[in-house]
Parts: sequence; C-alpha cells; structure tokens
Amino acid sequence: MRLSTFSILLLFLISATAIYSIVPLLPSLEMKFHTSLTTLALVLSLGWIGGAIGGLIIGVLSDSYGRRLMLFISVIMFGLSLLLSYFITSVYLLFVTWFFVGFGVNGENGISYAVVAEALKGGRGTIGGFMQSLYFAGYLLSLVLALTHFSFLIIGILALTLSPLSFTITESIRKGSKPFSNLKEINGRLATISSLLAISAFLYTVPFVSLLPTLFKELHVSYLTLIIASLIGIVFYTLSGYISDVIGRKKATIIFSAIAIIGGLLFYFLVHSFPLIIFLVLLGSSFFSYLGVWISELYPPKLRATGNNLSFLLGRIIGGGFGVTLVTLLPFALSLNLTIILIICGLVVLISSIIL
Repeated sequence: MRLSTFSILLLFLISATAIYSIVPLLPSLEMKFHTSLTTLALVLSLGWIGGAIGGLIIGVLSDSYGRRLMLFISVIMFGLSLLLSYFITSVYLLFVTWFFVGFGVNGENGISYAVVAEALKGGRGTIGGFMQSLYFAGYLLSLVLALTHFSFLIIGILALTLSPLSFTITESIRKGSKPFSNLKEINGRLATISSLLAISAFLYTVPFVSLLPTLFKELHVSYLTLIIASLIGIVFYTLSGYISDVIGRKKATIIFSAIAIIGGLLFYFLVHSFPLIIFLVLLGSSFFSYLGVWISELYPPKLRATGNNLSFLLGRIIGGGFGVTLVTLLPFALSLNLTIILIICGLVVLISSIIL
C-alpha cells in the first residue's frame, strides 16, 4: 500500500511538472520558433483540450482494462511527447506534441484520483489534497529546470524511466468490460453538478495563477511572492484535504467556496496596496484540492475514472483551455476581470455543493 501511494504521488508530481514546463520557456520558445506569444498561447490551450479528450478516453479505458496499464500508457505518452517537443524545430509540430502532453498528463491525473478513492480506506482527502498540491511543487520544479534549458528533455526522460512504477499501484478493476458500454449508466444529475464544480474550479484557479505574474509585474511586486505563494499553496491544499476528511467533503466545500467569494471581493480592493491578499484567494481555491477524489468517490467503481473525467472534461476545456482568454476579453482592468471570475466561480461552487 505504501509503495502504491508513493508511486501514484511521484508520477503525479512528474505529470504536474510536465504540463507546467512550457510556461517559463515561453520567451525562449518565442525566439526559437520565431513566433509570437499569442501563437504559443494557442499551444497551451491545445494542451488543455488534449487533456480533456485524453482524460475522458484514458478514464473510460482504465475502467475497462485496469488502472495500471492505462496509467503506464499515459506516462509513456507525455514522456515521449516531451522528448519530441525538445527536438522539434517547428511551432506547428509543437501544437501536436503539446496536445499529446496534455492528453497523457490528464489521463494520468484522472486515474490517480480514482486510485486514491479506491485504494485508501481513510485519509483520502488528505492524500488527494497533497496530490493536487503537487501542481504547486511542479510549477516550482519547472522554474528550476528552465534554468538548465533542457526541461523537456529531463522531464521526458524522468517520465519514461519512472513509468514502470505504474505497475506497483493497487489494481481494483476487474478487466474485460467493453469500453464506453457503461456511459449510459452515468447519473445525469451528478454529472451535471460535478461538471459545474469542475468548470468553476479550473476557471477560478488557472487564469488566476496564469495571470498573477503579469499583474505583479504591473504592480512591481517581487516574484519571490509567487514562490512563497506556491509553497503556501502546498500547505493549504494538504490541510484542506485533511479538513474534508474530518468534517466531510460537502461541508468543507461550502466553507472554502465562501472564503473564495470573500477572497475574490477583497482581492479587487486590496491587491494594489496589499498584494498578500492573494493568499486568501489561494485558501479559497482549496476546494479544488480534493475535488478529483470527491467526484471519484461519488461514482461506483466501474464508472469511477469515466465519471471523474467526464465531469472534468468541460472544466479542462473552458477553465484550462480558454480560461485565460475569457478573463482577458473582459473590458476592464486585469484586477477587476479576475475579481469578476473569482466571485462568479465561488458562487457556482457554493450553490453546486449545497444541492449536490
């Protein structure tokens, strides 16, 4: 059991580092491919779209053929795609490789949530919260690896080397059911509400984290604050997972969504004079930390990965793929644009968690 938990957490960390690895490299990729940041932003969107599609397909197949095999395939996929991304010389090829990086990363993530929900009898929220917090750790690792100029190569080799760990996780699925045959058994009400939760979680978090460096540059705030925020995010997400184990997922989500609404409102009024208000926004986003595990728990084992990834499908596309674009299209100052999205998403999470 300990080896299984260690393996799933380590592979999750590698996947988080993989998907973030392109962010600090954007300026150098702009020069390498003689292209614009606008074009590279489309690459990021394709990664999320690939993740939405890959998460669902890999999730369905893992409910049919087992967690281990599909986890292994997912890690191999994003590992190879990263290696190809390092060697290619055309931005149009990067469109293709980054699509499959997202495909593999989110396939891995969806299986990980299901494994935690199935393999652990207690403390699933804590482990799930810590697992989601590894995205903050992955972001920090991507910053460090970017200094070497070999990020894609290093992470790709690591993914391929560690991929056999997939076969050490606890296997809980009886193989042999026909892929996609269980989709008709998905509870429509549960799928709708959990999709609203996932859309709001991604739309609350991804644009905020992505645009925060831009806002801080405008405000002349040190990037050290971002590093500290990432470290605090690890603590917040792990702690929120533990709280959800103690008081229940629903009650915890109601509390954190209320904090998200308050944090979003205060963000607009205080960010220019007190940038540390971002920590309250991060705390509010903590409902995201155990959301993958919670949604997985709500589905029966034979539908667990399928249901989870179906719920996350629109979240990855809308919040991940086009969230930043949606925020920047609003006709106000960046801080107000972010505030509007933060408050709306917080309200949707609050209402959805109450009626779920």
